[in-house]
Amino acid sequence: MKKTKLFAVILSTGLMLGALAGCNDTKTSETSATSSETTLDVIRFTDDDTKVIDPAAVTEPVKPATESVESVISPEPAGDSVMTFDAAAQEKANIFISNFAEVFFADFDAGNINTKQLLNFAHIHYKINARDKIKYENKGNSNFETFAYKDASTTVGRYFGIGLSEDELKKLPAPAAGEQGPFYENGSIWYPTADGENYNLIAVVDSATSNSDGTFTFYFTVYSIDWDTYSNFKEGDIKKYYKLTSAKAASDKTLTKVTSGTAKVGAGQSGNYFLLVYNTVK
Repeated sequence: MKKTKLFAVILSTGLMLGALAGCNDTKTSETSATSSETTLDVIRFTDDDTKVIDPAAVTEPVKPATESVESVISPEPAGDSVMTFDAAAQEKANIFISNFAEVFFADFDAGNINTKQLLNFAHIHYKINARDKIKYENKGNSNFETFAYKDASTTVGRYFGIGLSEDELKKLPAPAAGEQGPFYENGSIWYPTADGENYNLIAVVDSATSNSDGTFTFYFTVYSIDWDTYSNFKEGDIKKYYKLTSAKAASDKTLTKVTSGTAKVGAGQSGNYFLLVYNTVK
């Protein structure tokens, strides 16, 4: 399919780009797309600033899908319907996936939810992006990091489109010394205090497919930022890495490839992303 024909497909199917409502605390904005075609439309992010039509016509949320993403992780998915995005769309896609890469997120499938994995995501996400949500408590001569259930519920809903049940959290044990957590008590999630971790990972989306079920699949590469560079960051310095295209990231001397992966996302009512499936090469 030629590029001009793809634009017509976009208009007729209401392909929509967007980012999940607002912010991810200190960094924000992601891109998404939906399509009713039975074939896959390939989206390749490029170095130029070519803009494309954005009808933003979707009004209903896409229900979470439970099937796994493609078994073969490829930086160039098969297909001939190529579409370029501007620099802002590339940055938004990188930011969304980087939220998972930076916390060393394990493989995930919304069809088999692990509540502890969702809480672990919220915990590390706050430590990186929203320290003000972390409180420090002492209990039984042990130190803990805590955050409110209400905050966790908002974050899990924002990134996964999943409702976090407080009744389910009440089944977790109370805070205890020598255990890993998570724990639950008095409306808060508790973890043993631990600092000193390095969170110098980013993700760059190499390409993407708009799927026939209305979901969107990102093909991405995870990089670690050179520690000397990262440790000397000033506020906002990391933002330049979120702007990188696949080609520029591969040639950046301060980056080292860690792994590659795929992420299947759904689109909410406003066109914002939530994660359905996340897989990386082991």
